[in-house]
Amino acid sequence: MLSTAAAFDAELVAAAANPALRTVIESMGAVGHARCLRGIAIKGDAAMHVGKRQLKAHREILAAIVQQDAHAVECRLRDQVLTSLDLLFELDE
Repeated sequence: MLSTAAAFDAELVAAAANPALRTVIESMGAVGHARCLRGIAIKGDAAMHVGKRQLKAHREILAAIVQQDAHAVECRLRDQVLTSLDLLFELDE
């Protein structure tokens, strides 16, 4: 799921052509990937739940993009970033 999430993020950055969004996503990816792998190794099945939650969030972002609802896209992206940060810290516990 991590590779799917990373591919989604890369496509989102390319489509948006937004330097601020690129910076946020790339910085989270640089910090988060190793932590996620470590968390998955430690938490096992619980990590699968996290992955499914993230996949659902990506689907919601994509749906908002397809509907051309800029406000919904912004809200879903903000939620996704904050949730991702929470998960990164949670994986260390």
